[in-house]
Amino acid sequence: MLDRASYAQKVPYQQWQFRLGLQGLAILRTGTTATDEQLAEHVAALRASDAADPALAKVIGGTERDVATGYERWSPVYDAPGNPLVAHEQPVVHEMLSAWPAASRVLDAACGTGRHTTHLAELGHDVTGLDASPWMLAQAAGKRPDLSLVEGKIDALPFPAGAFDAAICALLFDHLPRIDHAIGELARVVRPGGRVLISNIHPTMALTGAHAAFRDSNGDPNFMRSYHHSVSSYFAAFRAHGLTVVDCREPGWDIESAQARFAFVPDAVLRDAVVGLPMALIWEVARD
Repeated sequence: MLDRASYAQKVPYQQWQFRLGLQGLAILRTGTTATDEQLAEHVAALRASDAADPALAKVIGGTERDVATGYERWSPVYDAPGNPLVAHEQPVVHEMLSAWPAASRVLDAACGTGRHTTHLAELGHDVTGLDASPWMLAQAAGKRPDLSLVEGKIDALPFPAGAFDAAICALLFDHLPRIDHAIGELARVVRPGGRVLISNIHPTMALTGAHAAFRDSNGDPNFMRSYHHSVSSYFAAFRAHGLTVVDCREPGWDIESAQARFAFVPDAVLRDAVVGLPMALIWEVARD
């Protein structure tokens, strides 16, 4: 295992390089269907890309952090507006949670700052939030003092089998090299017939180089490396642990969220390269 210091390395990834990549992706996604004018516009933009352009020299890669250090630095500003993944994932998750039976015993594993934990409590559920980061838990505790919060890890949940009617685990799996054991633990602590909701960055995003990137309270760029998990790997883990798929959602990029996140990229490139790509993968499964 790499030590924490080995993660603290700066990655001089700049806006002009990111824009160059999106321009190439725009050509790949539209090359066989685009008009001559569209292709000419993208090719001209590629040729015009200039590493020396001061307007595009801003670093977006920043410093790579291990998960513990990353969330320590991210926790004070995690709930600040502007995270497109949270903005698209949260409404869909809340809609799915609204169908769960009232007053259920629910585990929010990897609860973070408690954004889903507090919502579940407001719905009247008996909810327990668990997270490995004491800094994120401190943010959750500040939102609602009566929350039941536990420090712990997904690979060894400190609860007996069948302790909960349902469980949710949001935006954690991209930090894990493998997901089978985590899914097994979620299945173990949910009673037979109970539900598990899992959300994560979409594997398409992971394959295009997306990582958990953020600017800390000092405004410095940081990121935590993401792992790719295919749809088939989820199905394999579900089958292995007696879970049946009930629902699956894939909220994606629209032009407004793309413009807000990547203001330094031309709209034509965003429409062809980003819009329509799935951003999150959200599963609801039932324990057999």
